[in-house]
Amino acid sequence: MVLRNILLFVFLIPLFQVCPQTRRPYVPGFDSKELHKNFISVNASNIGDTDIWLFSSGGAKWDLLGTNNNIIVYDHGPWIIGKINNEVKAGLVKWISSFSPGPIINGKAALDILPQDSLKYRVYKISKNDSINNPDVIEWAAGWGAPVDVNGQPVVYADETLWTIYNGLFDHGIFGSYWEPSPSIPVEIQQKTYCYDNHYKENILSSTIFYEYTLINKSSQTIDSAYFGFWSDIDFGHPSSNFPAIDINRQLAYCWTDDINPYSLPVSVGYVFLNGPVVKEPNSSAIFDGRIIPGYKNLSLSSFHPINGHGGLNPVMGQIVNMKSAWNVARGLDTVGNCIIDSSTGTITKFPLSGDPVTGTGYVYPFRNTSGEAGFVMFSGPFTMAPMDTQWVVLALIAAKDSTGLRAITQLRHKAEVLRSIPYMNLVIKNVIQINKDITLPEYFSLKQNYPNPFNSITKIKFTIPFVGDDISIPVKLKLYDMLGEEIALLADGLYKPGEYEVEFNSNSFGNNLSSGVYFYSLEAREYFNTRKMIILK
Repeated sequence: MVLRNILLFVFLIPLFQVCPQTRRPYVPGFDSKELHKNFISVNASNIGDTDIWLFSSGGAKWDLLGTNNNIIVYDHGPWIIGKINNEVKAGLVKWISSFSPGPIINGKAALDILPQDSLKYRVYKISKNDSINNPDVIEWAAGWGAPVDVNGQPVVYADETLWTIYNGLFDHGIFGSYWEPSPSIPVEIQQKTYCYDNHYKENILSSTIFYEYTLINKSSQTIDSAYFGFWSDIDFGHPSSNFPAIDINRQLAYCWTDDINPYSLPVSVGYVFLNGPVVKEPNSSAIFDGRIIPGYKNLSLSSFHPINGHGGLNPVMGQIVNMKSAWNVARGLDTVGNCIIDSSTGTITKFPLSGDPVTGTGYVYPFRNTSGEAGFVMFSGPFTMAPMDTQWVVLALIAAKDSTGLRAITQLRHKAEVLRSIPYMNLVIKNVIQINKDITLPEYFSLKQNYPNPFNSITKIKFTIPFVGDDISIPVKLKLYDMLGEEIALLADGLYKPGEYEVEFNSNSFGNNLSSGVYFYSLEAREYFNTRKMIILK
């Protein structure tokens, strides 16, 4: 862990500026809370990591390893990377986070618009037996996407849920010292971390933590060639014996250990990819936000980048240190942009170390140790995010222990198989907390008049989406037409939860093609269709 601690120390000194409502020295409004209802305890923060900046003991611990030396994950967090106007943009966690607390408001990070509300951008923690005595229940952030039922009451996933929201727009400069360019992307992420209250060792759910990520493109521009990623620095036993691997069939990225290293524990820890981003696919169906949607499919993992600790000069397992190397590994290349060759077959692969450590066959980790900071990044894509488009991803942290390290892999695989065999709707039980507080949600579809109107270059369009039957999210399209009825632009195209939305339209994005005159914009959502007129004056 030497490199990690050096990095943390170097960045801490020049960036130490204590702000109101701040626990973390470099991010105003930072907050984290612990989830510990079963054998795994985890921290979740409102910038996507596990809160290890000042507390380097680790972000996830496993009670079945005892009270000492029970860390299984040092840090982890989501990545989103893609192109806007052919320029690579990203938001990511890698010991430090490029995200900031709160939603995106009117095209800007919450901390830029309303820094005085930083306490509201916290991590909300609710349990199924909670009442209004819990401030997080009474102040539940339904307006920002925190889950509610049709009556606006807070919904607990499993037995306890941590919910928070963060974004990739606020430039706090943390990555700027060694990452060029500094990561930034106009994506808002709503994160749920939840688990079941279960302490039966034989029950898989007793050592499982679920993560759900809802990602929204809050800009007026399309993000194309996008990938969702998840990075983890797994630590169990001694950091020299955490060997990265990927099981493609089980969608399981994990670290394992052999029984030769004298410091090793007979443990295996990993993440099983349960529901990936959705893309259009005729004659298919996908799971999105807990419901089945026809005409789409869920993407599986598309690439895997193992990290051999410090990595050295090995581009197949090296650290990702800038935007170029991040873009390379997201597409299944090594850090310098070369194709990866499977050492067991001689063929090109996007999944190095996808062999079987138990039998010793295929492309397996080739060394006897790791140099610390071992882990991986796994990716799923590509997909396109139109303005206000939404994606949804579910994965689970799992751990296994047996008499030997290789037997632990077999147990971990079994857990992954079971979790993937259970439909999401059966796997995740939701509980409603009944409170008397009224949470206002739209009761009907509406398309508002753009403002300002007439306008020169920039205007804003608001619309509302109500609950429709049992649908949690519904397909929505916002289109722009000229006087002849020709479609000019697709301003929004995606799956939307109930709520009020605002889309910013910039006529300058179309060069000189949009002249002064009358235009029309329409909203299509289920059976609802409405059109309004806008006027451009240049």
